[in-house]
Amino acid sequence: MRVLRREATYRHSPEDVWTGLTDARALAEWLMPTTFKTAEVGHHFRFQYDPDPLCPSGVVDCEILACEPPHRMVWSWRNRPPKGKPPAPAMRVEWILTPVAEGTRLQLIQTGLEGQPWLIPLAMGWGWRLYLRRFFPRALAAIDQGVFTPGAIPIEERAYKAAHLPPEVTI
Repeated sequence: MRVLRREATYRHSPEDVWTGLTDARALAEWLMPTTFKTAEVGHHFRFQYDPDPLCPSGVVDCEILACEPPHRMVWSWRNRPPKGKPPAPAMRVEWILTPVAEGTRLQLIQTGLEGQPWLIPLAMGWGWRLYLRRFFPRALAAIDQGVFTPGAIPIEERAYKAAHLPPEVTI
């Protein structure tokens, strides 16, 4: 798989969908705990959860490569390798928001999959489908006029385990 594409339409404004992608508390609820602070080009952040077989370090290092609020944002995405192992190449995750009559169409385009261990593209395809269909709509329901109210997805219902995180990570 060279390119992974996912698309969904939400009955929310582009500004509210953008908030779901750029508010650290929203990201932590629907995607993963994060150190995300601001949607600005060059911002480095990470997602972090308890290690698992797919990402033995439990850390995904990211950087914002492009940002056009509230229409487009691009992240680099690199699973941090365990100590002593070489890193896989960085992947690229692009978010495109398009206003439509029903609300907002969100497109996710992920590239850089060809240099990854064979299980990563498979897991990413399954994971993005789950996150965008099940978890992201729940977070969007807690956003009103660009303001996210935490608590949409209780920690015990999230797709990750996060019992051992440093304090700088938003859960």
